[in-house]
Amino acid sequence: MRYFAAFAALLLACALAFPSFSFLYYQNGSLPTDSSTYYMLSQPTALYMVGKNLYVADSGNGMLYIMNASANLTRIRTISSSPADSLLTNPMHMEYEDSTGMLYVAGGTTGNILYYNGQGSGVDKWNPSSTNLQKAAGVALTNDTIYVTDATRGQVLAFSRTTKAYSRIAVQNGGSDGLLSSPQDILLHDGRFYVSDAAKGMIFVYDSSFNFLNITFGRGKGGVTLGSPRGMDFDDNRIYVADATHASVVAFSLDGYPVDVLNSSTAWGNLSYPEDVVVDNGVLYVADTNNRLVKAFQIVKGAGDPAVLAMISDANAACASLASSQAVASKLNISYVPVSYGDGLASAQDYYDSYQFSYASSIAQKAKTDCSSSQSSLTQGIELKIRQLVQSSQAQVAPYRNASAASVPQLVQFDNKVSAVSFALTAKSYSSAADIALTLPSLASSIATGAENKEIADAEKEQNQSLAAANAEIAAVLSQISRLQAKSDLYRQGIDLSVSQGQLELAQQSAQNGDFGAVNRSLELARAEIEAYDASLDSAAREIDAALAGLAASEIEFNATVSRTLLFAPDLGKEKALMLQARESVYSSPALSLQMASQAKASAEAKSRDSQAVSLAAASVAVVLFLIALIAAGFIIHLRGRKKHKGL
Repeated sequence: MRYFAAFAALLLACALAFPSFSFLYYQNGSLPTDSSTYYMLSQPTALYMVGKNLYVADSGNGMLYIMNASANLTRIRTISSSPADSLLTNPMHMEYEDSTGMLYVAGGTTGNILYYNGQGSGVDKWNPSSTNLQKAAGVALTNDTIYVTDATRGQVLAFSRTTKAYSRIAVQNGGSDGLLSSPQDILLHDGRFYVSDAAKGMIFVYDSSFNFLNITFGRGKGGVTLGSPRGMDFDDNRIYVADATHASVVAFSLDGYPVDVLNSSTAWGNLSYPEDVVVDNGVLYVADTNNRLVKAFQIVKGAGDPAVLAMISDANAACASLASSQAVASKLNISYVPVSYGDGLASAQDYYDSYQFSYASSIAQKAKTDCSSSQSSLTQGIELKIRQLVQSSQAQVAPYRNASAASVPQLVQFDNKVSAVSFALTAKSYSSAADIALTLPSLASSIATGAENKEIADAEKEQNQSLAAANAEIAAVLSQISRLQAKSDLYRQGIDLSVSQGQLELAQQSAQNGDFGAVNRSLELARAEIEAYDASLDSAAREIDAALAGLAASEIEFNATVSRTLLFAPDLGKEKALMLQARESVYSSPALSLQMASQAKASAEAKSRDSQAVSLAAASVAVVLFLIALIAAGFIIHLRGRKKHKGL
């Protein structure tokens, strides 16, 4: 499971173009003037920035460090507790109060809430009486209350700022979303509380009264699942989360959509169990706990998330296509239920612009689904109405097809239009099909009322003969395209014949307009592309066929090697995978495919020979041992016989 999570994080780092990270420097707590390693960081677990001073809680050394962020985190001084009270045995997350200048510290396994008033080098206990806290992990302040996460009890506890007495349980322990298992950090931001749960691998969001808002971070959205989220910090429109077990820092939009990840794919991003982050003035500070460092990275912010933007673009395209279909339906007097998508698309863009990507993607997906579903239904109605127009017009013309008074040119024109409608429907050009189909009833009425004069009829006959010939040539080229496409699909070459298909559509339009010179020019361009692709496909096909034959021969020999029965069968997993990879790459790289197949076969044969030798040796040893056992048994039987004989 941890490999899947690491892979997902790597994909996220490669796929997203949102903020990127650039390594600046690291600090281990020591100064060049130190004569020993006493002040080196041992287990940095929490960070907090006050002005330009970075406070670092070190559970390994049982100290708080104050570092100067303006001087590459140079140590200013350390804060500790006396051995007698051991208040800083396990310092964890911190919170600073600007109005009093107090730094509050969750005392970890001591079960205390500590504070530092900025004076001296020691901390005091804020809650002198027993509070039943087992492991104070995070602290958040309001005007009248201190909220503390208890990682052992799985709760958020509230204490009065006035009396310092325990007040209530703000969030209970439990298995459901919004209930906690092992809460760590707690932050108050824009009237909402954010709590990280290391055991559940999620961040839960509550309102100011700790009502759960059904908002979670890290449950697979955007391809990211958190492992063990610890410390958090906000920066403008995103939240950064230290994920200890996945050795990464994940950036989310404020509604829980992942926008970037800092991990080993970034220089110096090889974190080991990071437990907290701080963002200040465009710099991300990371408590790289097991590496015993605090690292600083510059954040370079982009303008958006390409995956969410693509969802919005797809939704706009789907709804634009629906609008086009609705216009065709209006031409045909087809009634339909309007789909209200404009507000949804606008809202998706507004949410996207405000960096609320979860909402943006959800709304865009709904708009796309609604528009696509409505268009599917509307398309069926359009096709049905067009076919009904064709069928009713054909029924009106049918009695006059063999009548001498009928206008033969008009009949040809009518039939050509019917063919054009069929062609347009096949190409899903519904607007063109509707336009042509709507002309059929009047043409059918004209045929039914009598014939045109001879001169006009002859001219139209010649025109329609040319049109029929052009349609025949177009059909022939279309058949060539179909055969070439089938051949491309067979050999997986993925050729693009859109240019030729576009030329055929131009030829069809030119034929309808009587411009047969333009028809010939379009057909020549289409044939030129088809011939070029055909020659290229023939060459590729010969090479692929040869490679397939060679690959089949190698597979026969390989399978013979794999099927050998040996006492100690070799592990041919890599060779089988390589042979499968050779089969998969034969269409894209025939020569490389044969090379991989040859390597797999040779490696399998070598391993088989080695295993055969080991099996023969083992069999020989077994035979020798059997003979020894047989001789020993005979000797024992002989001794027993002699003993029995002496007894007699």
